[in-house]
Amino acid sequence: MNTIKLKTSLHKTIDTIENIHVLERLKDIVDIIIKNDNADFWDELTDAERAEINLSLLESEVDENLIPHDQVMKQAKQWLTK
Repeated sequence: MNTIKLKTSLHKTIDTIENIHVLERLKDIVDIIIKNDNADFWDELTDAERAEINLSLLESEVDENLIPHDQVMKQAKQWLTK
């Protein structure tokens, strides 16, 4: 379904709704989706969280800090069985 058909269908569906509470909830949901779709998670992080991520990226460039994939998978299996 293309954008125009989808919008038309959505408009028709909304036009059939008479319950004000349903319309208000629908608007809230759409507003949240639009906000989240346009949001950049980086902008919502604190300075401390950004610094921690940047530090992690720098640390990941040092080979000695890396953990082999099979070891990570072994640990993950242990955590999942707890």
